[in-house]
Amino acid sequence: WIVSEGNINQVSGEVITTDITSIIEMSSSPMFNTAGQLVGIAYPDVNGKISAIPVNKLMAFKNL
Repeated sequence: WIVSEGNINQVSGEVITTDITSIIEMSSSPMFNTAGQLVGIAYPDVNGKISAIPVNKLMAFKNL
C-alpha cells in the first residue's frame, strides 16, 4: 500500500489538482477523501504532482 497525504489545490469539472509529489506507483491509483469516499483516479501531471480525474467524470464516461 502507498499512502500519501497532501492538499487539494483546485477542483474543476475536468481535474482535481494537488500538491502531492508524483511517484510512479501512484499512477492510476484511487484517490479518497478523509471520509473514505472515492473522489477520483490519480495520474502524474506535467509538473510532477498528482492530479486526478474526478469520479463523476469517470461515471459519465461509462454512462453510469
